[in-house]
Amino acid sequence: MPFQTAAFAAFTAPARARPALWRLILGLMLIVGIYAAVVIAAFSFAPFLPNDMAWRGTTPLSMSLMMGSFAGVVFGVFIAVRLLHARAPATLFGPPARVVRDFGLALGVFAVAQGLNLCLWAWVYDATPVHGLDHVLTWLPWAVLLVLVQTGAEELVFRGYILQQLAARFRNPVIWFACPPVLFAALHWDPVTNGALNGLVVVMIGVTGLAWADITRISGSIGGSWGWGWHFANNAFLMIVLGNMGQMDAFASHATPYAITDMPLLPVMADLVTQIAIWLVLRRLLRRDARN
Repeated sequence: MPFQTAAFAAFTAPARARPALWRLILGLMLIVGIYAAVVIAAFSFAPFLPNDMAWRGTTPLSMSLMMGSFAGVVFGVFIAVRLLHARAPATLFGPPARVVRDFGLALGVFAVAQGLNLCLWAWVYDATPVHGLDHVLTWLPWAVLLVLVQTGAEELVFRGYILQQLAARFRNPVIWFACPPVLFAALHWDPVTNGALNGLVVVMIGVTGLAWADITRISGSIGGSWGWGWHFANNAFLMIVLGNMGQMDAFASHATPYAITDMPLLPVMADLVTQIAIWLVLRRLLRRDARN
């Protein structure tokens, strides 16, 4: 399978009309500006939240503000591609016919792999109850919508906009394939939140970002694609099923018995192995799909 697949060439075709690097840089500045404005507005006009709670996501309000603010990213990238690249926002997604099917398949693969990982995790650790079933079910539709917005925003920017524009401008895959995942990982650098394992967590996010970029490269889509479905399932699991103690667990049924800052090495490595396994399975499914 060539590195520049036919599906990926079709995916990046709309970006070739206006591939100038300055347009991408200006577009990213526009996205960041709109996102920052939405965040400032959301937290300025919302009811008062203590500083130590506003960005921890331990209440439905703070979680809604954190996750919902990613709508500003979606709005920003839509404006950027329209104003600076003269193309429709729909071109960021890829073939619409693949949306429901690929998204569902990615969810299924993740559910099986993460279910096995959860069984192994439960042999070593005991989950801490956070909210009752009534609370989880009441907030479930809203939580799912928030995760869709948050993961969709990140996919649109990193696996859609940046990947497409760099591939349209540069032939070297080190630039268009590697740079978006590296940037994605670098933006997760947070030693205060991640503690001693911050470096490893960032590396793991970078590896996962490369896997998502590879899936996008092969499938030629992100909207409802394997990558977005995988990303959504991963974050939904963390925010609804098993959250991290004291961090973004406002909608979670259970939480880990340890905080992110005290996270043992074993769960991090197990999660990395799980993500690699999911990538290999999805790649195999994509190859089989390409032959049919």
